[in-house]
Amino acid sequence: MLWPRFRYPSPAGSYQNIYQNLYTAIREDKEKLIVKPEQAALTMKIIELAFQSSREGRTLKVEL
Repeated sequence: MLWPRFRYPSPAGSYQNIYQNLYTAIREDKEKLIVKPEQAALTMKIIELAFQSSREGRTLKVEL
């Protein structure tokens, strides 16, 4: 382990609005998405790179 592990406090999540928005946007076609698919994909890519960086013990570039 290269770095000591710390737990950082994070606020409790409330994702009801996001899921309601997704449902309404898809099912009823009445709203625009709060979180766009491109934003979700980029977030997933960053999380995956963070795990890879931790496993390999090196810094990785995020290509946008």
